[in-house]
Amino acid sequence: MRIKHWILPLFALLVFGSRSYAQQKTMVPDNAPVQLFPSYKIQYGEELNADRVLQEGISLLPGNMQAKDFSLVSERHSPEGAHYLYSFAPEGISYLDRYIKVFVDKQHVIRQLLYDLSDIDLPQSGSFADEVALKKSFEGYSHIGEMNKLWVWAAPFWQAAVEVVLIEDLAAYAEKRYFDGSLNEIHREDFAWRFKGKDTTIYALVFNPDPLTSAQVPYGDGYSDFNDADTSTLNNERISKPIRIDFVNDSFILQDSIFHFEELEKPYTDEPKGLTPNFNFTRANDDFEYVNVYYHLQTWARRVHDLGYNLPNTSIQVDPHASNGADVSGFTPAYGELALVFGDGGIDDGEDADVIVHEFGHVLSYTASPATTNGLERTSMEEGTCDYFAMSYSRQISSYGWEKTFNWDGNVTWKGRPANTDKAFPGDFSNNKYNNAEVWVAGLVEVYDSLGPDITDRIVLCALYNQVSNMTFVQMVENCRQCDSIQNGGANSMIIYHAMNRRGMAHPMGFKKGQETNWKLLNSEGFAFRGEIMILDFAGNPIGGKVEVFDLQGKLVRQSMFRENTQVNVSAEGIEKGLYLLRVTSDTNLTYTFLIARH
Repeated sequence: MRIKHWILPLFALLVFGSRSYAQQKTMVPDNAPVQLFPSYKIQYGEELNADRVLQEGISLLPGNMQAKDFSLVSERHSPEGAHYLYSFAPEGISYLDRYIKVFVDKQHVIRQLLYDLSDIDLPQSGSFADEVALKKSFEGYSHIGEMNKLWVWAAPFWQAAVEVVLIEDLAAYAEKRYFDGSLNEIHREDFAWRFKGKDTTIYALVFNPDPLTSAQVPYGDGYSDFNDADTSTLNNERISKPIRIDFVNDSFILQDSIFHFEELEKPYTDEPKGLTPNFNFTRANDDFEYVNVYYHLQTWARRVHDLGYNLPNTSIQVDPHASNGADVSGFTPAYGELALVFGDGGIDDGEDADVIVHEFGHVLSYTASPATTNGLERTSMEEGTCDYFAMSYSRQISSYGWEKTFNWDGNVTWKGRPANTDKAFPGDFSNNKYNNAEVWVAGLVEVYDSLGPDITDRIVLCALYNQVSNMTFVQMVENCRQCDSIQNGGANSMIIYHAMNRRGMAHPMGFKKGQETNWKLLNSEGFAFRGEIMILDFAGNPIGGKVEVFDLQGKLVRQSMFRENTQVNVSAEGIEKGLYLLRVTSDTNLTYTFLIARH
């Protein structure tokens, strides 16, 4: 039976008086449920239960409601009393968002009654979806919950629908979705609860991952920064992407349970928020960096969670226009709450996903192993790991230009960094952590090439938890191999070892070289990568002795003698790819050991 809307005001007026009803009308939006405060004492001769409460509750409503048309949804008990929710469900099929909620205090007085039973007498239409076919359409989702038939309001009738609870990737973004008989989605609802405001999905324009990669062009000509000015070529590289934001106090805000914007450093800019979900900005607008930073942070965080890691497990404040306008970005816990800051010097850092994900990599590392970034090798691998995350993220979007980290940002004030360098330790080890980082990320890239992103990303994320101050490359390699042992039964241990071994990171860089000499190797790079002759040079001094080549297990691979030579040629013939020790011993028992490699 349909409740006539004109009856409800009259009923409220008769029961509560004109003043009470007038206040209710001015404070409640039109689509709100009806709220009554009857103070109605339930007379009962037996223990109170949900059925009795329903009977007494519907007796307070206008019209001729039948208890058989309602189904108990929930019963909760608080210090103040009991709370009962009933769905309008004639013949056992519920009408979406049509209900009665009854609050009964401990003295069995109905203190409050809320309901929405509007339009329940209007007709029904359509057939219910086949649940087997519907479930099949969600293959690959993280979780598919129970399916239920119900009626969804689609004015001027009630549409037959099947409700299903879905987790596409993360539980924090669980949803209820509703489908008609043709498997078309007709409605969806958030089915998760978060610390901040109500979550919603909008579409916004971002670079994905940067304008050069999406356009597949090198930097220059129309694809230049132009001092952050709008150009058609760059604005055309913006791509519409879904992002999750909060809806707070009638405004759409770029925040979720992890990320929120704060003004931490100059230049001070206002974050975008508004009454409509319109976040489509051109790159000359400061708001564009807010959206771009937020999208890539959120997307990579969801990727990390999807791989099974609860990182960063805390909220992060973000300033996309910071560093006083300088071309520097960073992560710091110095503000109390963890913070990410992105500079505007040169090309805005907030426009390049590589920068964004790299800096967020520091957050992941810190939250997994805080206060452990001391020591040159440790800080070098920290930078390399963050470069790896940037590479993995952007390469999964597009393989174009993946070899260069900071594809877009690294063009005006600096040149970015290579992700596939030929450098190897110890020859290329230096006091510059960023140079050393190039070697570490190159090793991880080789593992990535062999194992793919999912396995490699999990191994690297796992390894973050066991970091310590002053950790060496060798220790971190073993850390990664142990992670593979736990995750994959050690199936990829030797792949990891050999990838790092070829770059001098799976053997102690501090091995004993022997007495200090002025001997040196010439063309070790040509030997390593092109199979050319390597030359052992004795600085013009004629020496006799022997040359031995050992693999890292101590097996003698080659041995040769020489007499009164100022130089000795070392051929690559017959030496397989890998890392080796070349030991030179003179007739006078002067010994020196070099670390050499064949790629």
